[in-house]
Amino acid sequence: MPEGHPSGFAHSRLSWWVGLRILVRNPAFGRMVGSVLLFVSGIAIQGTLHRLVLADVMGDEPLFPLMLFIENLGTLAAVPAWLWLSVRIGKHQALIAAALWLAVLSLPLALLREGDTTLLIMLVAIRGSSFASILFLANSIAADVIDVDTLESGEQRSGLFFAAWNMTTKLALAIGVLLGTVLPAAVGYDPSAAATSADIQARLMLIYGAVPAVMMAAGALFLRGFPVSRERHAEVRAALAEREESA
Repeated sequence: MPEGHPSGFAHSRLSWWVGLRILVRNPAFGRMVGSVLLFVSGIAIQGTLHRLVLADVMGDEPLFPLMLFIENLGTLAAVPAWLWLSVRIGKHQALIAAALWLAVLSLPLALLREGDTTLLIMLVAIRGSSFASILFLANSIAADVIDVDTLESGEQRSGLFFAAWNMTTKLALAIGVLLGTVLPAAVGYDPSAAATSADIQARLMLIYGAVPAVMMAAGALFLRGFPVSRERHAEVRAALAEREESA
């Protein structure tokens, strides 16, 4: 592909400190950081516990690779549906729907026990159908947030925003893995034990199903009344185009 035509407009260059203050004051960016921290952490908790649940609750650890394959197949297959929904109702509304979909379908996981492996795999696949959409919709909204910053600051700082964005995602993964190991240990679960009692199984499944559901729902609250709606973003793009033409 040929190199794109460089675009821009006259502006006074801001210091890194002023730029950082603008980033911190950006309400849309702050909301996205909060939501992604909760979304990715919640998903990481379940990812950390998948194999342990199959081994010590379901008694079907050999089915772990199959469950992961079905989960990933389901989330990729559902991408076009979530794309269609984001076009119809807007990106942040579709992201809220995807998070709540995962939250609602995670709750029944807390009730499953030995003998429910087939139902577990089905629920993991169906609830995971929104997993990829959460990631790509969040990244797409982040790009819209950058446009708002470009209009307000006069500088294109995608690198700064996506550096902060990627660090947030990595931090969320680390928090999720930490919670997925610390919380079960705190309620008495020991993966090296010869057997896991019914009480410990119940606590483990509560962490596996209910805790991520609460985190996903809490993350969705950050997106209520999101300031960069589809209409607002269209206005921002129009203003940027007008400023570029007059430069």
